[in-house]
Amino acid sequence: DTIRRVHAMAQTVISRDANELGKIAHALAGAASNVGATPLARACGELEEACGAGVMPAQATSLVQAIALLSTQSIEALQAMATPS
Repeated sequence: DTIRRVHAMAQTVISRDANELGKIAHALAGAASNVGATPLARACGELEEACGAGVMPAQATSLVQAIALLSTQSIEALQAMATPS
């Protein structure tokens, strides 16, 4: 679901839909918080806040890129924790 949301974020940046981008960022921030992926949750919160006025923020592309990287890192960390050693 995380990868789908990150892809949806990228699409909303392309379509310039700040309201939808903010909604997706909010949902991903909540999911990230639930699993303890704090850096990802913070980045999503920053993006959500930047979209709050309904205007696509200038830093949207760079924030989505950072969120994509943090998502990958978070997924890998969670998988490593779930794998018995």
